[in-house]
Amino acid sequence: MRSQLIFWRILLGITIAIIIIAILQIIPIAAENGIALLHSNWTYFWVLPLAVFIALLTLSWSKFGERLVNMVDALTKAIFFWRLVAFLVFIGALPIFSFLILYPYYLDIAQSSSVQVASALRIFSAAVYNPFVRALIFWLVTLLGMISLKVSRKDFSWPFSLVVSAIAQAAAYSLVTNFSLVNNYPFSLGWSETTNYYRASILFASQIYGMNLALPSMHATLNFMLAVPFLLGNLPIWMHRAWYAILLVGFTIALGFVFVRRLKLSDRRSFWLLVAWALLFLMQGPVHIHLLACAFILLWGVKPQKFWRTTLVIMLASVWAGMSRINWYPVPGLFAAALYLLEVPYEVSRPRLRYLWKPVFWFTLGLIAALASQFTYVLVSGNANQPGGAFTSLTSDLLWYRLFPNPTYPRGVLLDLLLVSVPLILIIALVLRQGRGAFHPVRLAGIFGILLVLCAGGVMVSTKIGGGSDLHNLDAYLIFLMLVGGYNYFGLFTPETGKTRPTLVEFPLIRLFLLILAVTVPVWAALQQGRAMFTWDRSQVEKALSVTKSQAEAISAQGGEVLFISQRHLLALKMVDVPLTPAYEQDYLMEMVMSHNQTYLYQFQSDLRQQRFAMIVVGPQNNHLYKRDRGFAEENNLWVLEVSQPLLCYYEMVYPPEAGLDVALYLPRSQPCK
Repeated sequence: MRSQLIFWRILLGITIAIIIIAILQIIPIAAENGIALLHSNWTYFWVLPLAVFIALLTLSWSKFGERLVNMVDALTKAIFFWRLVAFLVFIGALPIFSFLILYPYYLDIAQSSSVQVASALRIFSAAVYNPFVRALIFWLVTLLGMISLKVSRKDFSWPFSLVVSAIAQAAAYSLVTNFSLVNNYPFSLGWSETTNYYRASILFASQIYGMNLALPSMHATLNFMLAVPFLLGNLPIWMHRAWYAILLVGFTIALGFVFVRRLKLSDRRSFWLLVAWALLFLMQGPVHIHLLACAFILLWGVKPQKFWRTTLVIMLASVWAGMSRINWYPVPGLFAAALYLLEVPYEVSRPRLRYLWKPVFWFTLGLIAALASQFTYVLVSGNANQPGGAFTSLTSDLLWYRLFPNPTYPRGVLLDLLLVSVPLILIIALVLRQGRGAFHPVRLAGIFGILLVLCAGGVMVSTKIGGGSDLHNLDAYLIFLMLVGGYNYFGLFTPETGKTRPTLVEFPLIRLFLLILAVTVPVWAALQQGRAMFTWDRSQVEKALSVTKSQAEAISAQGGEVLFISQRHLLALKMVDVPLTPAYEQDYLMEMVMSHNQTYLYQFQSDLRQQRFAMIVVGPQNNHLYKRDRGFAEENNLWVLEVSQPLLCYYEMVYPPEAGLDVALYLPRSQPCK
C-alpha cells in the first residue's frame, strides 16, 4: 500500500506541475487573442481540473487515500468483457495525441461555432506547439492508456503499465509523423525532398530521359533503395513519398528488432517494448535510411565466434558503407571490433596480439573494402572525370559555433548530444563500477575508444556547413551507444573467465531512476517533432503546375533549353515533358557552392552570362545577405553570392510564385546587368 501511495503521489505531483507550467505558457497566447485567462469565465477550465488533482494529492496523505487506491485497484479485477473494453480504449487512445497535433481540419469548426469555442480553438492551435502544452496533452492521454492497460492486463504493474503506455503513445506519434507527409502535393516539400526521387530516377535514365547519365556521386545506396518504385512504371508522387516513409520506419524498426534479439530477451512483452524504445531512440538522430540498412547488416550478421561469417558480413557492410557516406567508411570494422570486445573475454595467459588480431583485421579489412567500393563506384558510375561531390566535406567550411545554441539549432549539437547520451552513459558507468575488475582494461579501452572516435567524428561532421541542425551526423555513435548500453543493462557484456557478471539488481532505486531517464529523453524528443499536417490551396498549386508545364514545353518546342535547377522530379515523373539538362541540379550545385569548387561555379556562371538557358525553373531567388542571427545564414549567403546574384543579373522572374510555393520561372533579361 505504501509503495502504491508513493506511485500515485508522484503521478499526481507530475500532473499538477505540468498543468501549472502549461497554463503559464498559454496565458500570453490567450492574451493575444483578447482573453484574460486569469480574469474571465475561462478560469474555470483550468482551475477546476487543477483543484481536483491538488485535492487528490492532499487526500493521499489521509486514510481516505488508501480507500481511493483500493477503489482504483478494484478496477483491475473486472470481468473479461470490461477488460476487453479497457484494451480497446488503450488502442483507441493511441491516435489521440497525433490527431490533436497533426490534423488541422478540426479548426474549421471555429468558422461555424460560438465566439467562445472559436477563441478556444484558436488558442489551442497556437499553444499546441509549445513543448509543455504538448507534454500536458501527451501526459493525460498516457494516463488514460495506463489505466486502461492495467485494467485489461492483470499481470501488469502500475509502473510497467505507465511505461508501456508512454512508449506506445510516443511510438505511435512518431510513426504517424513520418507518414504525415505522404500526399500528392506536386512540388517539393523541402529543400531536397524531391531531389532524392530525381537522383533515384537516374538509374533508369535511358527509359525516362532518353539518355545515359552518370549515376549520382553522393548517397548512392540511398538512390538504389529509392529507385524501387520506378521499376513499377510512372507512379504518382505520393507513392514515392510513401515508399520513403516505409523504408525509414521499416528499417528503424528492423534495426531495433535485431538489436533486441542480440540481447536475448525471453519475455515477449519486454522484447517488443524495447523495440519500440529503440525506434524512439534512433529517431532522435534521425538515422538515414541507407545507414540504417548498413547497421542492420552488421547487427544481424556479425558473430564474433564465427570468423568467416563475420568477415563476409563486414565485407558486405563495408561495400555498402563505401557507397553511402565518407564518415561511415570505418564504421563496419569498428562495429565488428566492438561486438568482439563485448562478447569475447580476454585471456591473460595469451599474448595481447593474439586476442586483438581479429578486431584489428576486421577494422583494416572493412576500411580497405569501403575505400575500394567508393573508388570502384566512381569509375563505374561515370563520375571519374566529374567534379565529385563525394568528398566535399574535406573542403567545406566548419562552423564550430553550431555546437552551441544558435538560430539554426536552438539547443545546439552538444546540449542535445548530452541529453541523448546521459541516460545510457550512466547505465554503463554504474554497471562497470559494480563489476570493477570483471573486464580487462584492454577491452574497456577498445570499447570506449570506439565510442569516443564515433562521437568526436560525428561532432566534427556536424560543424560542416550545411549541417548542424540536428544529430543525424552522430548516427553511428547513437547506434553504438544504444548497443553498449543495452549490453550493460541486460548483463550481456561478457566478463572475464571466473568473474561474476555485474548487474543493476543491487541498485533498485538507481536502476528505476535510470530507466525513467532512458525512457523520458527519447519520448520527449519524439513529442517535439511534427507540425500540423501539410495542406495547400489546390487551385493555386494546379495553376502554378500548369503554368510551369505550359511555359517549359512551349519554349522547348521552339528549340530553347530549359534548366530545372530544382523540382526535377516533375521531369522524372512526367509531370512536365521537356528534355533534361543534367547539369546544375540544386543539391549538387549547393555542394559545389559550400565546398568552394570554383571550376564548377565558373562554368555555371559563364552559362548564365551567355544566357544559355531559354528558361530556368528554381525557387524564388533573393539578394539578401544575413547575419548569424538567422538560421543557415552562411549557406544562404554563399548561395546568394555564387548563384542568386549571377542568376538575377542575367535572368528575370516572369511568373511570380503564389504564396508559399517554392517554384518560379526565370527568362533571360533583355538588358543584363554589367
